Amino acid sequence: MVGFGKRIKRKAPKGWESLMLDYSLLKSRLEMASEVESLDGSQHGRTDSKVALALRNSFQHLLDSELEKVLAHYSLYSARLCSRVEGLKAETSVASQFFRQGLGPSELAELTKDVKTLAELWVEQAGKLRMLLQYLTLNLEGLRKILKKYKKSNAVGVSPRPGLVTLRLDHPSLPGGFVEQGSFLPLDMVEQINAMKDHDELVEASQTVRAALLELDAMKRQLSEAAGRS
Repeated sequence: MVGFGKRIKRKAPKGWESLMLDYSLLKSRLEMASEVESLDGSQHGRTDSKVALALRNSFQHLLDSELEKVLAHYSLYSARLCSRVEGLKAETSVASQFFRQGLGPSELAELTKDVKTLAELWVEQAGKLRMLLQYLTLNLEGLRKILKKYKKSNAVGVSPRPGLVTLRLDHPSLPGGFVEQGSFLPLDMVEQINAMKDHDELVEASQTVRAALLELDAMKRQLSEAAGRS
């Protein structure tokens, strides 16, 4: 079975590999801390505990850094995508209004070209939307897995305490189910992760893309019929 670290790299959208959550590095940092903690019973126990604590702090800082990278890319790319979708929606609305007017042969030919171009642009945005959803899904799965490993390996547990917040993540093997895991993540970061998890703006963009493609497909058929009659 291929490990998740390799799978996340293999399934990452092309060109976005370096922008993925580095699950393998996070897992390695966590395993190092666990190995040191297992030596606590030795004569160097106190030193080992300090090293393990330093490694866990290092892991937490690394996870913060990795999540900031993921959130920054998601925020930037989703904003650009949604802006482009809104722009195309306006252009499609103009084409639709023009279509409802009485058109001569030359105008029909011009509108047919415009509709074809718009359809191609919408298909392009649909592809970008799929890429971003794949990026989101893989990174959320990686985050859920690494927090679960952190909880299991943490000798003191990950129960809520000052500065700690609970992160609620959907569980992929339980449709409609979820897991609540304690984390050391700052509240503002958890809010951003929850917004990314819900991705309401992408759901809306997906619905807009689907509706636009259906509308343009209907327009193309009617334009073809009108051209045949002229």
